[in-house]
Amino acid sequence: MNEAHLQLLFDKYRDGGLTEEERAELERTLLSSPQARQAFWEHARFHALLAQWGQEEWGRRMAVEPA
Repeated sequence: MNEAHLQLLFDKYRDGGLTEEERAELERTLLSSPQARQAFWEHARFHALLAQWGQEEWGRRMAVEPA
């Protein structure tokens, strides 16, 4: 599978924008490809860490900035 297309499916999955056909395509790909599963978890891990960092940074700024 084309890596750029796979990344697009990952992004749409994360954002909740997959069509039914895209969801089925992503599912088939993940079931059949260990490389796609590894890429999916790396993508998910990256975005989870980014979200966590953003929340921590927001909290840090709120704690040090005067009200």
